[in-house]
Amino acid sequence: MASTVEYSSYIIDLCTAMLENPRGLTQAQVQRVSMIRRQTVNFLTDYLRHESSSLPQLLYYLGKEASSPIRIIIGCSDMILSGRCGDVQLNYGEAIGEIRDCGYAIYDDVEDMHKNLSKLMSNLGLVE
Repeated sequence: MASTVEYSSYIIDLCTAMLENPRGLTQAQVQRVSMIRRQTVNFLTDYLRHESSSLPQLLYYLGKEASSPIRIIIGCSDMILSGRCGDVQLNYGEAIGEIRDCGYAIYDDVEDMHKNLSKLMSNLGLVE
């Protein structure tokens, strides 16, 4: 199973490839792919920065802040795949589908990390 960092890096790579070769993408799709890449970079930067945070800060980040960019990634992917940004060419549709799947995997990983950290901190008497 891939890690959150690997999923994020893969999303960034797919977005970069699409933006470097945008033929076949509508302007609205280009805007959404750009947003996906920007949100993924922001998420990954914050995620890595919080790895060395105190446990309470990490718990707060995982519970409150980490999910926002992930939801944007998934939402933009869904918007493109639904056709609301124009018809999707097959190869781009497959890539956007992979991005959405990675977004869901990251979301699940973050939820699991939050749940496990909360349980650990509770067991250690660090949270109620």
